[in-house]
Amino acid sequence: MPDGWTGYEADMARALAAEMQLAPQAVLIGYDGRFDALQTGQIDVFISAATPEGGRPDFAWSESYLDMGTRLIAPASANVRRAEDLEHRQVAVARGGAADRSVRYWVRRVAGLERVAVEDDARAMEERRAGRAAAAFVSAEAALRSGCPPRGSGANDAVERCVPISPMPYAVLLRAGEQRLLREVNASLRRLRRSELPRRWQVRWFSPISGR
Repeated sequence: MPDGWTGYEADMARALAAEMQLAPQAVLIGYDGRFDALQTGQIDVFISAATPEGGRPDFAWSESYLDMGTRLIAPASANVRRAEDLEHRQVAVARGGAADRSVRYWVRRVAGLERVAVEDDARAMEERRAGRAAAAFVSAEAALRSGCPPRGSGANDAVERCVPISPMPYAVLLRAGEQRLLREVNASLRRLRRSELPRRWQVRWFSPISGR
């Protein structure tokens, strides 16, 4: 791997190669060139914010290893597991972003849901923790910094629950014909999820005080 290639996905790619007992060789390509690079055999897998896309029968995506979509954060005691559970409650959200668009969507569909617009994700979470809002809708980056699971499901501890509202799954992209490779990638991702490594990468790359 080239020196200086760092980040959550770089750590994940190196660990994935180690799980598969392969010596990784990185090829730097533009994001728009990912499909051509796979088709021509320039690369065997693509790992860089790739989200599954329909209508591309020549390609396949692995199971998700990271969710970068909007999250709902609420106290575990509030029994909020989906947006529909927020009837007649207030939700804090940073105005103008993807989380705000998601709240506006749910305001039209959940009775009595009230949007409380604030300046940023940190303030939205502060409003929630202070009890001035029942929940906060925040970006994936803010959710990961607060300790939400990388794949966006379940509770990060006994205090807060993190619910994926608008999932944006990141997955490994490869050629559709490479079914054996796909099975090996998925099996390796499952083993990594059972390890402590994703949490370590989360702390390293998303904590307010990073170990970078």
